Amino acid sequence: EFLAQLQGQNPGFVMRTEKKKVRFVRADSAGDGTTEKVEWDNIRELRLRHSLEGVVAAVKAIGYDPVKGKQTKGEAKASDLKKISGGKDAATLAKKFKLGKELCFDNLSTGQDTVCKEMAKAELQKRADKFVQGNIEIEFAPKARSGGTLQIEGKNAPWPMTKAKFRISEVTHTYRDGEAPFTTIEFYSDSLPT
Repeated sequence: EFLAQLQGQNPGFVMRTEKKKVRFVRADSAGDGTTEKVEWDNIRELRLRHSLEGVVAAVKAIGYDPVKGKQTKGEAKASDLKKISGGKDAATLAKKFKLGKELCFDNLSTGQDTVCKEMAKAELQKRADKFVQGNIEIEFAPKARSGGTLQIEGKNAPWPMTKAKFRISEVTHTYRDGEAPFTTIEFYSDSLPT
């Protein structure tokens, strides 16, 4: 019951148990294992935005264990990020440019250091996932799925689209009378490729 209450306090996150550890992850960050590969020359339109607004270098979560009568804590930093695109991540850049240094959650009603750590990691990931956002419009791609990976390929693709992988957050298929159907893919990443 306590864990369900904790999950209820964190909308947009799901609780997972892996190897006897409780993990909180964004509902859309787990990925479904599918990859949508798109040739650069087949992209009809691309919009890409980079922003460090709201990104922090680290997150601390502090709680209290009433049974043991002690403080519990967990911390997340850049090394805890997924680094979806594999290069420079948002938390490292926020630290480098002295933007958001640290975010601290205090007085959490949790009695385990591991839960505090997972909550800190989930919050850091949520903020970092806003670093790179965009969308592409392509020919009809019926197999594209939310939660999958978007990979753009092709010799003519400019950086950062080359070698980059992005998480797909939303897919829209558009059908118009007299036109060929097309697909719009919304994507995000916590990092830029090198």
